[in-house]
Amino acid sequence: MAPRTYTRSQRPSQSQSQPRQSQRGHKSRIESDEEEEDQNYNGGNDMDVDEDEGGSGSNEISRKANQLVRLALFNENRRGPLRRDDISKKVMGGNARIFNRVFEQANATLKKTFGMELVELPSKASLEEEATGTVEDAELEEARKAVGGKKKATTVGSKQYIIRSILDPGLLDYASLMHESILNQEAEDLPSDDDDDDSGIRSYGSIFSWSTCDQLEAYGVLTVILSLILVSGKVMSDADLRNALKHLHLNNSSQIRFTALSTTRTMPLDRFLDSLMRQGYIDQQIVGEAKKKGGPGKRARQADDDTGVQYEWRWGPRAHSEFGEQGIAQFIAETMVSENQDDDDEEEGSSRGQRRRQEQAMSNLEKMLKGVQKAAGGILSDLK
Repeated sequence: MAPRTYTRSQRPSQSQSQPRQSQRGHKSRIESDEEEEDQNYNGGNDMDVDEDEGGSGSNEISRKANQLVRLALFNENRRGPLRRDDISKKVMGGNARIFNRVFEQANATLKKTFGMELVELPSKASLEEEATGTVEDAELEEARKAVGGKKKATTVGSKQYIIRSILDPGLLDYASLMHESILNQEAEDLPSDDDDDDSGIRSYGSIFSWSTCDQLEAYGVLTVILSLILVSGKVMSDADLRNALKHLHLNNSSQIRFTALSTTRTMPLDRFLDSLMRQGYIDQQIVGEAKKKGGPGKRARQADDDTGVQYEWRWGPRAHSEFGEQGIAQFIAETMVSENQDDDDEEEGSSRGQRRRQEQAMSNLEKMLKGVQKAAGGILSDLK
């Protein structure tokens, strides 16, 4: 049976063009690479590059830009944000004057060679301001200017960076289609039934090899969690989230499975939520009176009946930069419309019937998107 063809929003994000592997499983390799990087980045960092220097200055900018590209790709493979302090230490050598030039050239290389871009994550403060409605609209800003008032400066950037894909959606769609020639070639390369193979590699017949890229089950659970939070008004209590996941057969004792490419084959739900917080996809906060006593602990915890502490979940900075509220809304709408089409697909395959189904699908998609926006409680933001 041919694998199901997914729409763009139903597929895992391609912000990672390289296979993601467990950080702990490759700790020794990472440590050796970091030592090598520290040695490479320390060399030549004392050179002072001025705006007026000629070819030598341009060569130094190019060299540092290439170092930044390598550092960004390596850091992204570990699923952690790249801090500006690390860039300054390992690439700039304390020469902050050339940061913008090096950053621009490194981004140009990432875009041209890898189809990716290095972007700064929004700060949690700016996300909280937007969530609580303290960010003023354009009309209030114009009124302030008219009376000569000044707006209080707001820090938007976090000085932390991630890599995300900028590949054309049409290219991603084509790369996800099943091709018979690829399917046949994959069938020849797959191990025989007699081989003791536990790699979990499957044949998809597409240019994208989903078996060797991001962990699909973990990424799918993440997408569902982000969807649940979005349609719950962009904030969801811990009890409500766990209750919703329980309906999907994901309770506290459930194990999130990983492929054989990862040294961690399973992970409990609480630990998985911890990892999503560390990576910046979701954020847990204390609500109610207990919020005044301090922030949440290091682990994702349920409400404590003895102390009355309650937690709520929101999107983290990385979710806003990698998925975007509009992207998740599109995923929800397309999933719901696709399910309805599968249930109601009983018309004959005439051209008129196909055209009528397409028009109906577009209409249903628009209605579903409006419903998601209403459930979210306001305008949906794009990638930040």
